[in-house]
Amino acid sequence: MDACSGVDIELDKVQAKFTAIRQSSIPGIDEVLQVLEAMKSDLQRNAALVESEEMGTATLSSEQKLSLKLAATKAKDTASKVSQQHRDVHPAISRLGKVIDRVFTQDFNVINCPESLEGPDKTSKVVEAIMEHLYRQGLLEVAHRLAEEAHVQVKAEKSLPFLEMNSVLQSLADKNVQPALQWAEKHRKQLEERHSHLEYKLHKLQFLELLKQCPENTRALLEYSRKFQNFRSTEQIKDIQKLMGCLLFLNYGIDRSPYRDLVNQDLWMDVGETFTKDACALMGLSMESPLTVCLKIGCKAIPVLLNLKTMMVQQHVGEIWTSSKTELPIEIDVSPEHLYHSRFTCPILRQQSTEKNPPMRLNCGHVISKEALARLAISTKSSKVKCPYCPSEQIPSDAKRLFL
Repeated sequence: MDACSGVDIELDKVQAKFTAIRQSSIPGIDEVLQVLEAMKSDLQRNAALVESEEMGTATLSSEQKLSLKLAATKAKDTASKVSQQHRDVHPAISRLGKVIDRVFTQDFNVINCPESLEGPDKTSKVVEAIMEHLYRQGLLEVAHRLAEEAHVQVKAEKSLPFLEMNSVLQSLADKNVQPALQWAEKHRKQLEERHSHLEYKLHKLQFLELLKQCPENTRALLEYSRKFQNFRSTEQIKDIQKLMGCLLFLNYGIDRSPYRDLVNQDLWMDVGETFTKDACALMGLSMESPLTVCLKIGCKAIPVLLNLKTMMVQQHVGEIWTSSKTELPIEIDVSPEHLYHSRFTCPILRQQSTEKNPPMRLNCGHVISKEALARLAISTKSSKVKCPYCPSEQIPSDAKRLFL
């Protein structure tokens, strides 16, 4: 991410220079264009006059010649100024290119593991992951074409929930809450089980739209406010009180009232995210597609792995990299939202548990890894091992494996 930040800084500098050129050049160019257009109109009128009076060949007056000369000089000077300004930007563009070459590695083959994607089953799973991402984006035709070209059989009904979800999201983008409200009412029971506030947020948006579009129709606003009677949580009641307070400022405009924060455009984005989260949850899916998650984690992992590979080659221990086809040589730290299962790190060996080295619960309740327990058994002279954290002792075989 630091590499991206460095590129962003240089890119901002280049964009700032182009913006400055644009702001300083456009007035001069517009002025030249106006002068040339005026000269063009003058010459056309002169030519039309000569043709109508059958005066023969049109000639330029001394004033017209002078005006043309001045316009040509001004156009040439303006073009030279713009050209010089663009030449001044070239060093910044060159620095940007060098930064990109320096911080981004083009060859990722050193950390590539093609074996992980070999075989028809794995290829099919990759195609399905890409198709699910395309479904979420509403690109159903592209997903179906991908399935055809990859010779993967996908059930037609699998795309139907995504078709409905994208239709609702498009309606929300057009600031139409009715399709979303119909969907929420249809799935009200499941949403209540999830303690979702989606239906309330949709009614809130609809009320605010009525408030902005028909502020004079107080009767319609009061009638619609009855829909808030079904929402009783403490947070919702406080919010409803604000909505009712808006009615006092109908003549002044909500934008100039103490409740102007209620008409924030971010509310539509928040409702869209809430709907996507709830819709995906009802389909048994995560809010983000697996492909998106892989890309995000990969962006964090690849720089670390590239640096590690370089260090291992320099230390002449590169063979360790290829010793395991299924595990990374080190643990990659990812953000908490991308941790999808419980983890156990042995407090003695400082290693994360694996299928071959699972966590083991001692009789006293403390937990260590299987490998740490084996080392303790080897180091002791008796048949019992002592817990590293308390005085209790036990036979190693009495330890119980924990399943996370």
